Amino acid sequence: MLTGCIETDFEDPIGEQINLSIPEGAVFRVNWGIDLAAEFRDANGTVDPDADFIFTSSDSSILAVVDGKGVGRAPGEATITATLAGGDSNTVAGELTVNVLESREQVDITNKIDDLGVGQSFIFTVNYIDPKGEATSTPIVWTSANPEIATVSQTGVVTGVSEGEVEITVTAGFSEDNVTLNILGAEVVFEPEVSIVTFRSVFSVGNSFTFEADFIDETGAVVDEAPIVWSSTDEAVATVDESGLVNAISQGTSNIVATSGNVSAFIEITVESMEEMRRSGELKGIRGYNYSGSFSLFVNAENQLILSFENVILDRGAPGPYWYLSNQETGIANGIELGAAQSGNFEINVTERFPEVGINTFSNFVIWCKPFGIPLGVGEYDE
Repeated sequence: MLTGCIETDFEDPIGEQINLSIPEGAVFRVNWGIDLAAEFRDANGTVDPDADFIFTSSDSSILAVVDGKGVGRAPGEATITATLAGGDSNTVAGELTVNVLESREQVDITNKIDDLGVGQSFIFTVNYIDPKGEATSTPIVWTSANPEIATVSQTGVVTGVSEGEVEITVTAGFSEDNVTLNILGAEVVFEPEVSIVTFRSVFSVGNSFTFEADFIDETGAVVDEAPIVWSSTDEAVATVDESGLVNAISQGTSNIVATSGNVSAFIEITVESMEEMRRSGELKGIRGYNYSGSFSLFVNAENQLILSFENVILDRGAPGPYWYLSNQETGIANGIELGAAQSGNFEINVTERFPEVGINTFSNFVIWCKPFGIPLGVGEYDE
């Protein structure tokens, strides 16, 4: 007679649980905030929709908790803990250990000049990349170190007031850029130029991003109809098509070049290997169940996320086990189901089912009894 994976199978009762989660696909980076969420289940597995939680961090210098968000402060590892608001010291807690990665935030004045005449104006343009390395809008703040020499509006229009040297600064998020201007008594005639106004300089293998560029004439005005031709100095590292779409191919550096007529500009990009290309570990049962075997989560040559298993042996006394990737140690809230568990050697192509999931999206591997909604085992990642 088969035994089922129900509460009476365990040596200990299931007990109360708090499952702590973050949005699917979220990655913590310095200067980036991610919403934290939790759910409380009583000893019967019933969710309390009215439960309130307190979130804390094991190291606020790495990850701070601010208004219900986990905010990266420095690269490293920290553990987030969720407890019931008003609970005593014996209250059940939920934990989630996360890695905080370097910020990729960057703001750049894309059309810097050296000189400007008294009474003359020039419009600066800005490229902003958020901490995740994506092009997004954010409030831009312009300042002049000495408005008596040159003023700057909050749309980037700088105007020479009197002769001298002045620093103009733009700030966005936690990043800033500046340019030092010489304000001259005579009007300045500008050399025609190409300005790459939208770009990113750091890629991971498989990433893509669309660059944009403008042709600026001798008056400092953008010529909208001017054609832009794109090229890459090393197509083994990165390619770029006629629209400016850059695809990162392999680790290394390359210049992405924008040309209009006989004028060019370039951005040097760095392509890195994907962070933590392989994560491996061992399967083990919990609460009296027996599971064994090894697994690896890795990115293959086609940039697909693969979950590979070797020598898996299942506990036949627990019908209904399923594989899950989760951000809970023994829960599956906001996780993804990868199908019924099986024995032997095999692979699961995660990307085919969940193309948005990356190698660091989920911190835990869980063997879950789907019919009765309880954990049977875990996959413990190697350090």
